[in-house]
Amino acid sequence: MGTDTLSRRELLRLKPNARDVDYAGWTQRLRGEFAGVDRAPLRRALAPVAATLAEQLGAGDRVLDAAGLVAPAGAVHCDLLDLDDLPHPDDSFDAVVSAFGFAQASRALRTAQELVRVCRPGGTIALAAWAPRGLPGGLEEHVTRPHGIVSPALWGEEERARRRLEPLLHGVTVRLRTVRIEFATADAMYEQLVPPAQRLRAPFDTLLARTSASHGSAATAARYLLITGTVA
Repeated sequence: MGTDTLSRRELLRLKPNARDVDYAGWTQRLRGEFAGVDRAPLRRALAPVAATLAEQLGAGDRVLDAAGLVAPAGAVHCDLLDLDDLPHPDDSFDAVVSAFGFAQASRALRTAQELVRVCRPGGTIALAAWAPRGLPGGLEEHVTRPHGIVSPALWGEEERARRRLEPLLHGVTVRLRTVRIEFATADAMYEQLVPPAQRLRAPFDTLLARTSASHGSAATAARYLLITGTVA
């Protein structure tokens, strides 16, 4: 059967050939990178992002949080490991949201397809992705990745985000937003933003110096894209 005879939902379930790329291994590594680090301080700092995502939702919506760092209250959560094969039937939710976590998935197009598949027609997709400059988005260019694994910072480029989502959604909108991230010291911020195994202190310090929004603490106005659309 040719792909031109498949239904839209069947097309969304097609899985690209992984070839020799170790997607699963990379995802497992990401999942464990912050093991043992209490990221509650960062989640508190990002509460305005959760509020912004909640503004996109309707009262009583069944909401899936796609491995987000923060999410509107009451959302059903899924793990980063599930993003390229979500354990939910088609049309399970009225809305799918993700604050930054979805961008870490190793297969961007497959993840986009899955987020759309589990959202009902007419439902809302609302995503937040760090812009690829400043903190923390600018750190991604210093991360070494295996062959075939693309940077999550690509989701923070408007043109790329539109190219990935416009074939799947109606009315895609992309808006640049900022959220103030502040900690008592640079060390405290670094611990929250950078996995312990990565050695990114030099680029972190450089980016913080360029974007610092405070003289008495470590603070930055972190830029992110708010990406929304409606399932066709």
